[in-house]
Amino acid sequence: MPVPWTFADVKRHAIGVILTVALFAAVLALDPLKWTNNVSPIRSVDAVDAMVRSVQWNRVGIYLVSIENGPSVLIKDKRPHLI
Repeated sequence: MPVPWTFADVKRHAIGVILTVALFAAVLALDPLKWTNNVSPIRSVDAVDAMVRSVQWNRVGIYLVSIENGPSVLIKDKRPHLI
């Protein structure tokens, strides 16, 4: 049963295959750097006077929280918890 490729075809495409594999290996080698969290930890938390103005519930809780000095924050969370 003949194969659809020859040894000459393999030799002709070897450089491209090697470059593709090397690029893929480089991406996998550099990707763990993105997995680490480079953000500084929270040092302190201050309590603010806020109230929840509205809540929508459709498998994901969406809260509109109004803060004491006027701005509002939209919070989207899959796990319901006490704010």
